[in-house]
Amino acid sequence: MKNQEQPQDPNDLRAKAEEKLRALPWKSPKKKVVSVEESQRLVQELQIHQIELEMQNEELKASQADLEQALEKYSDLYDFAPLGYFTLTKEKFITKANLEGAKLLGIDRSDLVNRRLDVFISDKDRTFFNNFLDKVFSSKVQETCEVKLQAHGKKPIYVEMGALAFSSGHASRLAVRDITERKLAEQDRLIARKLESTCIMAAGVAHDFNNLLTIALLNIELAQSHPTVKEMDLYLEEARKAALTSKSLTQKLLTLSQGEMPNQKPAFISTVIKDAVHAVFEGSKASYDLDVEKNLWPVEVGGEQLSQVLRNLALNAIDSMPHGGMVNITVKNIELKNKEEPSLAAGNYIEICFKDHGTGISDEVMSKVFDPYFSTKQRGSQKGMGLGLTICRTIIQRNHGTISVNSELGKGSTFCVFLPASQKDTQAMMEENSEAVAPALEISPPCRILVMEDDEMIGKLVRITLERSGHEVELTVNGETAVKKYENALKEGRTFDLVILDLFTPEGMGGLKTMEALLQIDRGVQAVVMSGYANDPVILDHKKHGFISALIKP
Repeated sequence: MKNQEQPQDPNDLRAKAEEKLRALPWKSPKKKVVSVEESQRLVQELQIHQIELEMQNEELKASQADLEQALEKYSDLYDFAPLGYFTLTKEKFITKANLEGAKLLGIDRSDLVNRRLDVFISDKDRTFFNNFLDKVFSSKVQETCEVKLQAHGKKPIYVEMGALAFSSGHASRLAVRDITERKLAEQDRLIARKLESTCIMAAGVAHDFNNLLTIALLNIELAQSHPTVKEMDLYLEEARKAALTSKSLTQKLLTLSQGEMPNQKPAFISTVIKDAVHAVFEGSKASYDLDVEKNLWPVEVGGEQLSQVLRNLALNAIDSMPHGGMVNITVKNIELKNKEEPSLAAGNYIEICFKDHGTGISDEVMSKVFDPYFSTKQRGSQKGMGLGLTICRTIIQRNHGTISVNSELGKGSTFCVFLPASQKDTQAMMEENSEAVAPALEISPPCRILVMEDDEMIGKLVRITLERSGHEVELTVNGETAVKKYENALKEGRTFDLVILDLFTPEGMGGLKTMEALLQIDRGVQAVVMSGYANDPVILDHKKHGFISALIKP
């Protein structure tokens, strides 16, 4: 398409017309008067120029009207848009806002100018918002974020912001959308999902414990029915096995309920993975290929926790191939770049991948694979009702790593664990590992032992056990009584050789406070801390608190 000819400037046309008028013959007395025909031609030319000027004037008026109409439409679109629009300086001051923006903030538009937008952001999100806006000016590309807006005189609302800096770099335009309804709906779905997961977990725990209690109780009843000594030993051993399985299940549940793993000790994966994987695959139909990179970086995670993760991932791979098959296991150093793994910061990590060639996981099931007690297997079979993958994710996340899964139906799945590499040098970690191995507690009878245990039945059993080994035992149910008994024993010259303190008691001082009080009386007190919370910081680092050893219930 050809470009339209640009209209001439009216001033230029006028100047040309005036120049022609000045050149007319009647202006010069030395020349003859022009003819009538020439005069008519000049008049006609001037009339044409006059018409051209009038037409151009009409065009200018029409263009101005179009511009005013477009400006009016833009103003209407800007003012009455369903999104809030703000123009901000680099210092976060508002220079312009539309009606929806003023409504979101709960303030009249005229009162918003020259006010800082960040004062309307919730305290929790304010730093995040300021960093976001700084990034908008530095990146010169559109950025988005979600924050909570503390509107004036209104309930807080969730908003989504899109921002882009102007080409000048001195200001930016923000588009703000209220997403409160969506966020609340997401929270409702999350609550419903958690409730569903909790119900499934509660049913699974009840199922497993009922089975274990049934085994224990029936074997105890059989042992009480006057069988032969050999049969009684067999029944009691089966009851003992059920109790130990219950202990393992309880520890798993405690792992899920605990917070971040404290005081983690360093571990060398190459020395843990071979033993853990070999033990799981031994006797199964599946086989494995293990590829471990040389000179692996160490990680700071408890060796037993890491072994538990590896065993669970191996069992999951084996279960996906009921008729057998190959599981490819790779372990290597990896340097992650920013946002390469969404939940991890850039840095050095150890990547552990288990790739099976089993049935795969559907999209519907994928979102639930880490839920406790979720299973595609029929309920009622203990296999498939466990906490394996849930425990894996819990341990890895609490050690500042992540676990991902990729799967394709009919072709298999790949579970990959990422753990941050330790910043400590190898020699320091080897020394720390050697210090972490505590000698077994040995008590040679006869000893005087003070036991603080709030549960009457447990206290009674501990006393009977110790007395049968030739020790003299005194029981207390709280820290205050334990401190008084220890102090009186010192005064009488009948000191206790050992104190066993339960870490938590429902009333009075617990084990830690009691130990602090005992150390004020006797710096040489020999005490053992006892608890069912295996991951408690006092249990994991008992020497730091003055204890010589730790006992895990049961």
